[in-house]
Amino acid sequence: MHNSASATAKRMGNTEKIVLNTYNEIATKKDAEIYWAIEPDKKFNAAIAEAKNQLPFVSTLKVEDIPGALKQYEQFLETGKLDLAGQVQHELVHWRHPETGESALDFFNWHPSNPEVTTTKDDTQYKLRK
Repeated sequence: MHNSASATAKRMGNTEKIVLNTYNEIATKKDAEIYWAIEPDKKFNAAIAEAKNQLPFVSTLKVEDIPGALKQYEQFLETGKLDLAGQVQHELVHWRHPETGESALDFFNWHPSNPEVTTTKDDTQYKLRK
């Protein structure tokens, strides 16, 4: 995998000894390259995309990222970059406050008419990033 038994073992969660005794030289490097190059037939791209859309989405935003993301969302809407606005909105809708479970759009009292500061329901004020 890495041309290194110790790196491969670490990645697999095994010891170097187990990797060498169990997996060493089972396949050639060429066989491994062929195996890891396998990809689904392109005719299945639509089905794969649909399957990915059905997976639960977990936002990667942190609470301190939300004000900036809200501002970015607003800017994308204003400039007509609707595809980018949609991506940011997707993150904001799927973000969940760790204690209340609310989405970013619910937790933050935000509206485009309040472009400078947004206040959370716990009265913490955040300056929106420009």
